[in-house]
Amino acid sequence: MKLKSHLGADAAIILTTLIWGSTFAVARGVLDHWPPLTYLAIRMPLAALLFAALFPRQVFGAGRAAWKAGATLGLLIGVAFVMQ
Repeated sequence: MKLKSHLGADAAIILTTLIWGSTFAVARGVLDHWPPLTYLAIRMPLAALLFAALFPRQVFGAGRAAWKAGATLGLLIGVAFVMQ
């Protein structure tokens, strides 16, 4: 039975890799037409909405400390994207 659990984990890693890798091709195409800050201003809220739709209990049930940590990390990654 361990083989099944390993197959699920392997499939999850492959799916994550495919999704992550595809974002580079999409970003490259989008950045040919939009300025980087416009792309980020659209991409980040869309990602937040998707995350909230996929995991509503975790997002809306989070406490103040989790929201504060999330806002801090979001700000840091936003700055990192802009500086890149």
